[in-house]
This record gives sequence, C-alpha cells and structure tokens, in this order.
Amino acid sequence: MGYSVTQVWVGSSKVGISNLDPVLAEVRGLGLTDPGQITTEIVRRIRKSNYIPEAAEPEYARALYNAYRRSLGENVPERPNVLEVRVYGGD
Repeated sequence: MGYSVTQVWVGSSKVGISNLDPVLAEVRGLGLTDPGQITTEIVRRIRKSNYIPEAAEPEYARALYNAYRRSLGENVPERPNVLEVRVYGGD
C-alpha cells in the first residue's frame, strides 16, 4: 500500500491527513452504523499515522466523519460555513 495525503478542512484550516482513503475503506468494511462508533474508529485509526491535537479533536472528528460520509456518496460540503472577514487598507 502506498502513502497518500489528503487535504481536509478542519475548522477553518485545511489539514493534510495521511492515508485517509485506506482508513475510510477499512471502517466502511466494518459495517458499523452508529455515527459515534464510526467516528471513534476513524479517529483511532487516523491517529496511528497523524497527530491530532487534543484541543482540536472534536473538530477533527467532525471533519473525518464528514469525509467518511462523502466517501459513501452523501452530499456533505467539504468546507464548513466559515465567515471570512477581509480588511483592506487605503490612503
């Protein structure tokens, strides 16, 4: 199996997650139906090759579960709704 990195929106930042697709395929193969169990299993497996800051775990869990749902063909937006404010200076 090769090494791959997939960019995923975690909160308002795009983060590289290594071997996401193989992990999602493994978890799909488990036949789990409970979203909590699915999320826990994805996070547990992703942690083996990726650092997930403890404070950001809820955001990572949400992003990884959404990636799982997209892998099932569900229509889940890739980027969360984030308000972006830009301030431009002038003379």
